[in-house]
Amino acid sequence: MSLAQRRICECLQKSPGLVQRELAKKLGITVDGIKKTVRLLVAGGYVKRGRRDRKGEPLSLTGKPFPPSSECIPTHVKRQLAIDIGMSALLPAMRAMVNVGRAAA
Repeated sequence: MSLAQRRICECLQKSPGLVQRELAKKLGITVDGIKKTVRLLVAGGYVKRGRRDRKGEPLSLTGKPFPPSSECIPTHVKRQLAIDIGMSALLPAMRAMVNVGRAAA
C-alpha cells in the first residue's frame, strides 16, 4: 500500500463520509490526483462508496485493516539502513584483521 493510500485511509478514519473533493482539499492533493488512488482502495476492499448525493459519493472505510503511514519507510531510507547495518558488522571485522596482522608482525 502506498503512502498516499495510507493517508487517504487515515483521513477517512478520522472523518468518514467525505467526498473526493473534500478529501483532496484536506490532503492538499488535486481531485484528479486522488481519483485513481481512491479507485485502487475501493478495488482493494479498503474503501466503499456510499449513495451518491448532490455533493458526490461519500467515502468510508470497510473495516479492512491497513498499515499506518508511520510504518511507511521510503526506499532510500531502507537502503541507507541496510548500508548502516552492513557497515556496523564490517568495521569491527576489519579492525580485528588489522589487529591480527599487527600481532603477527
